[in-house]
Amino acid sequence: MKKLKNIRKKRLSLTFLVLFLLILLVLSLSIIIFNSLTVNLKNIEKYEGKRVTIEGKVLNHLKIGSLNAYELEVDEQKLMVTVKNNNLPAINSTIKLTGTIYKDPLIGYELLLG
Repeated sequence: MKKLKNIRKKRLSLTFLVLFLLILLVLSLSIIIFNSLTVNLKNIEKYEGKRVTIEGKVLNHLKIGSLNAYELEVDEQKLMVTVKNNNLPAINSTIKLTGTIYKDPLIGYELLLG
C-alpha cells in the first residue's frame, strides 16, 4: 500500500513538473515569436534595423498618388509610417504599432510595419 502511494506521489510530482515546463516553453516561444520591444526612441539610432513596438501621436498625413503615409511622433522623435491602403489614423490620435525601424536618406527614420 505504501509503495502504491509513493508511486502516485511521484507521478503527481512528475505531472506538475511537466506542466510547469510546458508553461515555461509557451512563454518562451511567445517572446521569440512576438520578438518586439516597447522602446523609448530618444536614441533612435540604436534601434535601426530592429523590430520594436512603439506608441506615438499621429501628426500629419501624406498622400502622393497611391502612396499613403503619416508622420508619427514618439518620444520627441518623428517617424514616417507608410501604409498600403487608405486606412490612415486620425490626426492627433495616439496609436501603438509594431515594425522595424530604418533610416531613409530622404525622409529620415521610417517604421516598416509587419
